[in-house]
Amino acid sequence: MTSGATQTNVTGAQNWAAVKTSGATVVIQATVKPDTAQVANMITWTGGTAVPGNQKQVTVDGGTSAKTAVTAQIGTDPAQEVDIWILWATIVNQVAGTTPANAVQ
Repeated sequence: MTSGATQTNVTGAQNWAAVKTSGATVVIQATVKPDTAQVANMITWTGGTAVPGNQKQVTVDGGTSAKTAVTAQIGTDPAQEVDIWILWATIVNQVAGTTPANAVQ
């Protein structure tokens, strides 16, 4: 993970989360060895949007709440996956009337 998401209060090594923000992006970067353009060009990505000019990176839209599974794979090596969770909640207060006498305030 390069930027835009965190693992704070998240369970699971492959899970990353961010709060939905219009115009925001989460950047995911692969680490390859040897770290050469030739090896980077062998990466097959799924689930993200390619970053022009950097084959080691993809982005996920931070403006839409969703879970996006992003995988990187080179040849027949096992694919590496991260799950990007863009979170948002809408709360509707449907309480009406007076506060009950025994309610905790």
